[in-house]
Amino acid sequence: GENMTVPIRLLAGALSGMTAATITHPIDLVRIRLQTQKELKGVVDTLRSVYAENGLRTFYKGYVPAMLSLSPFIAINFATMDTLKTWYFGEEKNLSKKELKKRNPAAILGLGAVSGIFAQTCCYPLDTVRRRMQLKGKTYSGTTNAFATILKDEGIAGFYKGMTANALKVVPNNAIRFAVFDMLKVFMVTESKEYKEVKRQATAWRTRHPSRPESKLTA
Repeated sequence: GENMTVPIRLLAGALSGMTAATITHPIDLVRIRLQTQKELKGVVDTLRSVYAENGLRTFYKGYVPAMLSLSPFIAINFATMDTLKTWYFGEEKNLSKKELKKRNPAAILGLGAVSGIFAQTCCYPLDTVRRRMQLKGKTYSGTTNAFATILKDEGIAGFYKGMTANALKVVPNNAIRFAVFDMLKVFMVTESKEYKEVKRQATAWRTRHPSRPESKLTA
């Protein structure tokens, strides 16, 4: 198949990010409340506490910035990684298993780390707003108000608080994810019919001429 263009990669990543944000946001909100509000005694207690605030709507506090941060993060991350791999390894169209095996895992780790750093730097302000709204939902009237309040009280630096610590988790995770994915492709990629036919012909030729040196197969 043809290589995807950067806009298509970005769109695919954004759509997957939107889906992930919609499904996982309530779980993420409960996790953050449990980690930061020591008075809560467990998952059930947290669920009751969140629901008591404003019903089911409370579970989606910070959903807009979450969607606006996760979707671009996934889109930028995957598009950047694909672009870096094309730059480093060359075009990826119809790679065989043998060609995939030749790739250096350390190079994939490095490229994954770079793409993770770049995507996080671009999207971290939105992630900051998401976390603040999940933790202090009553403090802000909405996403726009949260942005304005943080900017007014803390300046631009307020949007990047904790980014270094977060990078210590995100960057290695991103690098390992791409490296493992690349290794799994070796087992998952199926060889094309043309490649299988060439292998079949080569095996048949060696069977018929066991004592003769191999020569190039011609169509």
